[in-house]
Amino acid sequence: MSALNFALLGVSLACVVFGSCLNNKVAKTVVNTYSDTLYYNLLLHLVGIVILFLYARTFAIHTPTLLLAALFGIDSSLCTILAVLSFRNGPMALTTLIGSAGSLLFSAILGTILFKETVEPVQIAGIVLILVAMVILTGARAEGNLSRTWFVCVILQAFFGGMQGIIQKWQGATPYTEEKPVFLLYTFIFCSLFIAAWLFFRTRGASGEKVTVPLKGFLPAAAIVGVTTSLVNIINLKLAIEVPAAVFFPINSGGYIILTSIASSLYFKEKLTLRQKVSFVIGFVAIFLVANVF
Repeated sequence: MSALNFALLGVSLACVVFGSCLNNKVAKTVVNTYSDTLYYNLLLHLVGIVILFLYARTFAIHTPTLLLAALFGIDSSLCTILAVLSFRNGPMALTTLIGSAGSLLFSAILGTILFKETVEPVQIAGIVLILVAMVILTGARAEGNLSRTWFVCVILQAFFGGMQGIIQKWQGATPYTEEKPVFLLYTFIFCSLFIAAWLFFRTRGASGEKVTVPLKGFLPAAAIVGVTTSLVNIINLKLAIEVPAAVFFPINSGGYIILTSIASSLYFKEKLTLRQKVSFVIGFVAIFLVANVF
């Protein structure tokens, strides 16, 4: 890995961890209703549109890329909303771990089914370990340490995260793979449209669930996360092309998990039970197995 790519990976990790910390803080201290979550995510995606347009510098796009961007946008908006809900209802470290490990799990399974990709024995072992970690967490939920809401949200977040990798593979397999910058731009546009429509139907009428947080309450965090999320997408687009997958994905996922775990412990003072710590270690090892590093 070149010095430039190594530095870019560091910037990407810093952005995603800082963004996750802000999302965690907003989810636990600012958000009051589901409509608040939608409103916050709408704001950060609108900021992202501005950043990504400056990057793509065009709206020109072919129809296959546009359709995949629409699919990716809906998927990404669901993933982002579920992440905020997961942070609100559970510990940041475990949310990050299951979200990352589960995404690799679903991506590997769907890749095998849809693209006939070969799964190595070491990857199967990683998949089994992820399932073991989830079974352990199920026991933690039964003991009352984790809520049902958190468990459902984080599993769905992992599924939609895995689907993102599949949709990107589809886009890369089209004759328009060079349209990735404008693909990202339209992804954020469709994210915003989807969330705006969802928010409209949820809040309309006298009985609708209203947004309880004013614009100024969300705007600083939404602006920062919108910028960091855009930068992460731009940087990772370059790194995914130039850095071998066996190097990039484990370092990216592993570094994200380690740094968010440190942040959750030092900044948010979150403490894990013994069962949750065991699940964390198993899931962390499983990521490297599924990524087939060894």
